[in-house]
Amino acid sequence: QMCVVCSDIANGVHFGAITCEGCKKFFRRGLQEHSTYSCKSSRDCVINPRTRNSCRFCRYQKCLSAGMSREGKRDVRSRLALSCVSLQRFKWGGQPRSSPPWGMPGMCKHALGRPMLIP
Repeated sequence: QMCVVCSDIANGVHFGAITCEGCKKFFRRGLQEHSTYSCKSSRDCVINPRTRNSCRFCRYQKCLSAGMSREGKRDVRSRLALSCVSLQRFKWGGQPRSSPPWGMPGMCKHALGRPMLIP
């Protein structure tokens, strides 16, 4: 799948949106540093893998419009469950299956020793 912010290759759900590692880290730094960005253009810069570092304001706005938020950062158990679902979607495309086709049925269903419901 593609990052909903910059269209690079996504590697999971971060802060509530499917993003690449670069956009995840960019958004986290913005939250940690309480950054205030400004756009030198007309606030509609193109954000893609090649241009994503050109305008922090537009990239951050695209993160927000894609659904990224501080609340999207979940506790460890929720992140693990979401990661299992994300992994299934990345591996098989679309909707997750109830069990992986290669014979690892308990990997996600019993993460951290407790049963988890996978939609």
